[in-house]
Amino acid sequence: MLAAPLAWYAMDSWLQLFTYRTQLDAGVFLAATLVVLLVAWAAVGPLALRAARGNAVDSLRHD
Repeated sequence: MLAAPLAWYAMDSWLQLFTYRTQLDAGVFLAATLVVLLVAWAAVGPLALRAARGNAVDSLRHD
């Protein structure tokens, strides 16, 4: 939440130096956030499901 406004400000200042530049809007940050959340869910989700379905007693017994 804190990084998005800082990144927008830094990128907007940097883009001001170019003659031809693109507009920077909230859609770019929203799309990036959704992609990051999707990748994180795809990486952690199956591991969390496997841990939730397992028997905690068996896991503690083997450790």
